[in-house]
Amino acid sequence: MIRRPRLKLFTATGLLLVGVILSLDYSLKQIGNALKTPKAEPSQSDSSPAHRFYSKEFHHGFVPRTWGIEQYGPFQAQYFINSMGMRDQAVRNMSMEVKGKRILLMGDSYVDGVGLPFEKTVAGQLSPMISGVEVLNGGVASYCPSLIRDRLRVWVD
Repeated sequence: MIRRPRLKLFTATGLLLVGVILSLDYSLKQIGNALKTPKAEPSQSDSSPAHRFYSKEFHHGFVPRTWGIEQYGPFQAQYFINSMGMRDQAVRNMSMEVKGKRILLMGDSYVDGVGLPFEKTVAGQLSPMISGVEVLNGGVASYCPSLIRDRLRVWVD
C-alpha cells in the first residue's frame, strides 16, 4: 500500500514530466519548422514610404532620386533624396567625384532629422555655417555602427 505523501509526490512528478515532454515536443516542432521554412526578405509594405527600401548590402536606406512625406507623431517632414541615396534639400544629381570639400555626416535618426524639414537637420544647419564645403546628410533612422560601416563600404567601393 502506497502512503499518501508518496502518492502526491508521484502525481506531482508525473505531471511535471508530462509538462516537460509536451514542452520539448512543441519546441522541437517549432525549431524543425523554422529550419524548413526559407527565411523571407523584408518587403516594401504599403505603409512603408516609397523613398525607403530594403538592401542586402546595408539593410535599409533611401531610394536615390526620390522624395516623400513622412509622419512622426504630430510632425510631418518632406524627404528629398539625392542621387547618392542621402537626404538632401532637393532631389538632385550628385557626382561621386569630389570637387572641393565635403563633410559626410553619418548616424541614426538624429542625423537623419526624423520629423524635421531638411533645413533643421544637423546637415541643414551646418551647411550655411561652413562656406565652400558641401555637407552631406548620410544619416538614416535606426542605423547602428555596423550598418554605417556597411553603407560606407558601398559608397567607397
